[in-house]
Amino acid sequence: MKFEYLFRPGKIGRMEIKNRIIKSPLSLSIATYNGDITPKIIAHYREMAKGGAGLVIMEVTYITEKGSQGSPCAVALWNDEFIMGHAFVTEAIHAWGARAGIQLGHNGRQKRLLTKPPIVAPSRVPYEASLAAGGGIPLELTTEEVRQLSKDWAAAARRAKIAGYDLIEIHGASGYLLTEFISQLTNKRNDMYGGSLKNRMRFPLEVVAGVREAIGPDMPISYQVCAEEFESGGIELEETVEFAKELEKAGVDIIHVSGGTHTTMHMNIPTMYQPYGLHVPAAEAIKKVVKVPVIGHGAIPNPQYAEDILKAGKADFISWGRQFLSDPAWPRKAQEGRVEDIRPCIRCLDGCLERWIGTRCSVNAAVCWEDERTDEVYQREAKLNTEKRKIAVIGGGPAGLEAARVAALRGHQVTLYEMRELGGMLIEDSVPEFKKDLRPLTAYLATQMKKLGVHVVKRQATKETIQKGGFDAVIVGTGANLIIPQVPGVDKPIVTDIFEVYRSKGKGVGEKVVIIGDGMTGCELALYLAQMGKKPIVTGFRGSMAEVAAEGGRAPRAVLLDMLKKREVPIRFGLVLIEVTDNSAVFVDRVARKHILEADTIVLATGLTPETKLAEELEKGQIPVYRVGDCVKPRRIYDAIHSGHDVGARL
Repeated sequence: MKFEYLFRPGKIGRMEIKNRIIKSPLSLSIATYNGDITPKIIAHYREMAKGGAGLVIMEVTYITEKGSQGSPCAVALWNDEFIMGHAFVTEAIHAWGARAGIQLGHNGRQKRLLTKPPIVAPSRVPYEASLAAGGGIPLELTTEEVRQLSKDWAAAARRAKIAGYDLIEIHGASGYLLTEFISQLTNKRNDMYGGSLKNRMRFPLEVVAGVREAIGPDMPISYQVCAEEFESGGIELEETVEFAKELEKAGVDIIHVSGGTHTTMHMNIPTMYQPYGLHVPAAEAIKKVVKVPVIGHGAIPNPQYAEDILKAGKADFISWGRQFLSDPAWPRKAQEGRVEDIRPCIRCLDGCLERWIGTRCSVNAAVCWEDERTDEVYQREAKLNTEKRKIAVIGGGPAGLEAARVAALRGHQVTLYEMRELGGMLIEDSVPEFKKDLRPLTAYLATQMKKLGVHVVKRQATKETIQKGGFDAVIVGTGANLIIPQVPGVDKPIVTDIFEVYRSKGKGVGEKVVIIGDGMTGCELALYLAQMGKKPIVTGFRGSMAEVAAEGGRAPRAVLLDMLKKREVPIRFGLVLIEVTDNSAVFVDRVARKHILEADTIVLATGLTPETKLAEELEKGQIPVYRVGDCVKPRRIYDAIHSGHDVGARL
């Protein structure tokens, strides 16, 4: 077997697991308002187990009716009435040979759901995002309330055992309540739960003791630790190493290592700009001082990377959250030697973190729709489909490729027209090394075209081509074109565009570069050029620094702007280009003052406008036409793939 260590059976306490693959807890936000299990949750976790994971851990589940729920539609287990719903989840997981775990937690001060007060914490230290939303300063838990919470954790664990879970995980990471007790940033108490590390560990250890008493000696307990908060004065790895020793003494059977909080979200959920295996060094450090197994976590990009970690003895198990969103079946595919069929996580954090629609995934439109949108559902449809149609797809970008993939899965005969290599704008977008996560996505989609028998025609499609092809429907994914500012001198040799810079790998770009456009794409281009030794300046019309690259999302934007800051790349917002000369870009600001920036090269990163000419021509004919991707409206990868998927699924 290629991945010998990854698929080697393991043990957590007395519990045996078929491999070293763990689906880590990841909040879906698709429970009912009160926290009840929904059919979509059951379908989701069934899919996680079906894919081949050894242990599937239910998302963080809140333990008390008041105060512990932090986000909308989170799962609950504070009352016996919730047990039945959880029993359906464990039954679905067990049916596919996986073990079922559940993470029990309390959000503490990190509370986004302000309609369910109170906000409580070890001390009256506010979480800035909650404060900004009108949440106020948290109430400090009394000694009696702290002790009651230990009992609440134990009671929830008892319910979980009745529901059929095989493992209890205590959530002590990500800035949740137990993290707040450990951290000197948030624990300012002067009683037995504050001050020294021994005192700050007291409440988490009491929770462990209470859970152990509630579930008995045989059921394993996992504890997820925050190895580091990545804030000055916060939790450091040295403290966590000492805490891990005490957790082992308290009877914890496995330690799950992560890092960061919601304040340092980019370290809690790494972006594509960051290194792989972000928290593996911390897992390795903890593993050296404990005898219980340790779970490595944090941006593990592929099975081989995980295999290498296990083989090197840096961790005993590996957990993934978002890779299971992008492809729940990746363990099965890896074990079968079909790594090329694994749909990769691109670490964009767009669908899984940034959108208030419950958890989704940019590259997998089936997430939270597992009851009707999976590949297996479409393959079953194909066997029953007696009206297979002949479909043309124009454009080999992510939208067109996903539309072609789904239509072919459903049994249709698909022809895809694309003049250049497959991938569309993903080709240019993935040129910078810090965006290498996009390359496996392009490779995956191109591979599926071959495996599904999609006929790829490498020439430009025309109205006549489609009309003569005998197609029953046509999907148009012709993308978008760069918006060219209508200013004097924009056609001068000094001016180029972002796509040409990426295509040429920066050849011909001068030392002084003025970038027109302060969105994510303009900022990424600036980082790319700065890494090449150029001196870029980012310019744009946005009114404040808070608006620069705002469409990129919290964590990706924070990392990108920090990388630009470290390279001392200037960002000049509030400027509108009015003219290009032979050696400069001329702007006016919002009070009509003129600004002249000298440049060897001026690069346009000025946004996109849909390319709709062919779609409009075809729509005048008799064949049904469906637009997908940027040719509808230039947006993000999430929107391109989901629009392609939706059309492919309904034809």
